[in-house]
Amino acid sequence: MSCIYIYGDSGVGQFGLGQLQSALERALPNTPIKTLNANDVIEGQWRTDALLFAMPGGRDIFYCEKLRGAGNSQIRDFVHCGGHYLGICAGAYYGSGTVHFALESPLEVKGARELAFFPGVAKGPLFAANSFSYDSSFGVDNSGATAAPIRYRDSVVQAYYNGGCGFINAEQHISCEILGWYEELKIPCIIRCQCGKGTALLSGIHLEFDANDLPPSTPEKVREVLLESRDEQRNLFTNLVTKELLQTATGATVS
Repeated sequence: MSCIYIYGDSGVGQFGLGQLQSALERALPNTPIKTLNANDVIEGQWRTDALLFAMPGGRDIFYCEKLRGAGNSQIRDFVHCGGHYLGICAGAYYGSGTVHFALESPLEVKGARELAFFPGVAKGPLFAANSFSYDSSFGVDNSGATAAPIRYRDSVVQAYYNGGCGFINAEQHISCEILGWYEELKIPCIIRCQCGKGTALLSGIHLEFDANDLPPSTPEKVREVLLESRDEQRNLFTNLVTKELLQTATGATVS
């Protein structure tokens, strides 16, 4: 049976990891989900039954330290041979060609990345940059979170945002299709990239987060907005995974 694998090693926010697993369980209830550490990824046994490799939010510089070279080669080969990659927030930065994060600040991260499913620049934070805290990825300090209106096709959904990226000039890359935009900024926030025989879906926003589960430190106004759009956000995540990523690539309905 095909399996979903989620990366869960150093740098991954455990709160986000749990939220991603729950969201994937709702989207694909009949598909087993397992967590991998860096050694598992490098050994490559997971590729024998993998349907999807998911990279959650957190701190992508730690992903680099663990997966540089052999690990990234396994992930790239998996996707280019017909597999699927889902990258959210840090996982989306990590799946891009170049990261520009918090430039000219103490948190600056700038450099090339090996996966490069999106060959361009992933840049952020785009909202509330001065309030961003890495602790938010780990469910500790959510004070820098905000609700961002996201346009997907003909609808606008309020979604949880905290430090995520936009995909600069994504429309210039023929291998990439823009699926969602930051409505206020007119910058792509969700893209699908054709990578060999496989696909990668990258999202700068956290559609996997459930508004009912947000940490107490989340600003109350943000919580209220997200609670109002909870169903739309959950449905959008499911649609992106089952239709925009998996069904588009295989041509068959995934359940």
